[in-house]
Amino acid sequence: MFRAIITKGALAVFCVFVLAAAHGEPASTDASSLTVGRFVTQAYEGGNSPLLPDSIMTTSEVWDPSGEIFVYDAPKFRPRKVAQGIDPALSPDGATIASCGFLPGQVRSQLMIVKSDGTGQKVLTNMEGSPCAPAWSPDEKRIAFSVQSGKGQTVMVLDFEHKTITPVALGTLPRWSPDGKKLLFLRKPEVHGAVASIWVADADGKHARMVLDTSALIPAAAWGSDGKSIVYTNDYHHRSAIFRVNLDGTNPEKVAGDKNLEMYYPSISKDGKKLAVEIVDGKMLMLKEIDISTQKLRWLANAARGDVVWSSVH
Repeated sequence: MFRAIITKGALAVFCVFVLAAAHGEPASTDASSLTVGRFVTQAYEGGNSPLLPDSIMTTSEVWDPSGEIFVYDAPKFRPRKVAQGIDPALSPDGATIASCGFLPGQVRSQLMIVKSDGTGQKVLTNMEGSPCAPAWSPDEKRIAFSVQSGKGQTVMVLDFEHKTITPVALGTLPRWSPDGKKLLFLRKPEVHGAVASIWVADADGKHARMVLDTSALIPAAAWGSDGKSIVYTNDYHHRSAIFRVNLDGTNPEKVAGDKNLEMYYPSISKDGKKLAVEIVDGKMLMLKEIDISTQKLRWLANAARGDVVWSSVH
């Protein structure tokens, strides 16, 4: 499951995880508060290890297909190994995991799904370009992902209902809007000093436009809780912190940061009060929950990165 990415002379590595609602129940915003519930991580044999997913900065890739995917039913539950693979993404109902895996004798990854109990594994693709970085649509009828094409990394959408795979736009690390009508993704920047550009397009690729550039060493972005904003990583006083910006690129504001920590891969709760983020503290990588109003941190796991569906706390 470990993949090392070499980027312009620098080697960056980190872990991937995906979160979803506890016990597979859909999240609700009617509760007094929300918190991280079920989540899935990937790890080396013998422990969690960092991993960098498909990067807009990638010039070459080295794959180790020995990844293992673990499910936590809640932060304090013991993890359950459910599959081999990388880049796991839990469906919104918490019942199914999409990931990239390697078939016997193949060096290119393919998209796969498996139930959260480890049963019912299926291969979804058989294509060039090492499809990876899957993201479920809110209605679970589609999966967006990225592949390496002749034009560069490309976002595609797999439609279960129509049994089609359609190219959408140049980019990587796609994320669906809360209403499933738009996609957020990253592209190579055109501005000197930026690491990535954050783009938004309709789910069919139309009306694509740039929102802003980010200078974070490991760029990442996700939809805000209202579907009208974006949370993303950007440098702040030489440390990567979490910012929020309107869809038109206006009014960027820092919502979480610590001068001693690096923060990446934000996912914001539906009430907009909490974040789940990757924390880098020296050589340690951790998943933590942040209360935005108090900046109080809660440890969740020795893992990183998240697409979160939040559980209700009554």
